[in-house]
Amino acid sequence: MPRIRTIKPEFFSDPDLVGCSFAARLAFIGLWTHADREGRLKDDPRRLKLTLFPGDTVKMDALLEELAAQKFILRYEVDGQRFIQIRTFTEHQQPHIREAPSTIPAPCQHRASPEKAVLSPEKAGLAPCEPVGREGMGKVWGKEGMGKEGESKSADADRALPATLLEAWNTHTTPPIPRCRDVNGQRAIHAKSRLRERPLEEWVAVMQRIEASTFCRGENDRAWVATFDWLLRPDTATRVLEGKYDNRPVPVRKTPKEREAESVGARFLGTVTP
Repeated sequence: MPRIRTIKPEFFSDPDLVGCSFAARLAFIGLWTHADREGRLKDDPRRLKLTLFPGDTVKMDALLEELAAQKFILRYEVDGQRFIQIRTFTEHQQPHIREAPSTIPAPCQHRASPEKAVLSPEKAGLAPCEPVGREGMGKVWGKEGMGKEGESKSADADRALPATLLEAWNTHTTPPIPRCRDVNGQRAIHAKSRLRERPLEEWVAVMQRIEASTFCRGENDRAWVATFDWLLRPDTATRVLEGKYDNRPVPVRKTPKEREAESVGARFLGTVTP
């Protein structure tokens, strides 16, 4: 089943991708939408051609070979079934938390049947069970020299992101806005999602506007106060930055007699000529 995926602006200027044909680049994007949450899909050129290029004359198998030769994908076989692994997919795509787990065996699972290992290994540029991360791709697809130490640092940084957002919240807001003690579970998942949408600097600006808002600080008819969990909602930052919660002058309400007096005065002044 096709899925919604994201694409980075740097995709279009990647030096290795620029060397691929236009059809191969478009096919690469199309593969993302048919891959599962681990970046795997069935290697079925005929079906992929019908779904990705229904109105075009292309040779899908040749496009897949072109992408494999450039090490963007890995074509492999397990127990007689052919599959594709999109390299570094999990580093650059963030599947929905409810997306079903992958049911396709990982490339390294072909050890049980080495005679049915990687398809066209000389073109894929990989030995059996070599990690599917892609080196030499700069900022777009991966990090050069990414070994176990680099992966550990990346994981630690990923875990630290929610804590960074929490620390900013406690720094840039003050009571009666509640303090936040921890960020884990669903709160951590939402925090990571929000930080993928906006850099920390923008979130600091959002928090500063929340702090300056009397409405967010409880001065409203419900005595409602902004919270960290409210901040993590998908539309909160946009609404705050658009000024929905900014302070506004309180309109002066006039009595009926005052309004009538103003109306009479306006009519009288309208009859006076300079």
